Amino acid sequence: MRRDGFPDDLKTEVLYRKSLAIKEKQDDEHGVALIYHQLGIIAQEQCDFVAAEQWFKKSLAIKEKQDDEHGAASTFNQLGQLLRLQEDYVSAAAWYMKALLIFLRYKDQYRFNLVLENFIGALKAADPETQTLLRQKWQQAELEQIIPLAQLEQKFNEDN
Repeated sequence: MRRDGFPDDLKTEVLYRKSLAIKEKQDDEHGVALIYHQLGIIAQEQCDFVAAEQWFKKSLAIKEKQDDEHGAASTFNQLGQLLRLQEDYVSAAAWYMKALLIFLRYKDQYRFNLVLENFIGALKAADPETQTLLRQKWQQAELEQIIPLAQLEQKFNEDN
């Protein structure tokens, strides 16, 4: 157990893999997708970005097959986080914006705000040239109509 009271990633991973075997045996695709997602998070926390991406994409494939748009948006956000950790802010932002549009459509304000914070984090971490590109992509994604860039910039500047 870690000092913060949470179980070790290895122990957690073992439990998820056991759960995965059960869900697969039950032919529970939704459950399998959720576990793939969690295994992706564990791999990401271990900085195994290749494995994390594979787990997330396996989860995403099931969610898309099941037309689980809301669930897919959660994975889009996680893929954005993964790419942000690798300092690929443009690709991260693309995933974030896909998630934002879906959470907006579902009127999920909580997750919308969470992903918006992630987008702002990518914007803040990027170099000036990439920031300009991200602003352009924001406008191209028609998010400008929902949250004007000026408002996003204000939030960006307040957090600096």
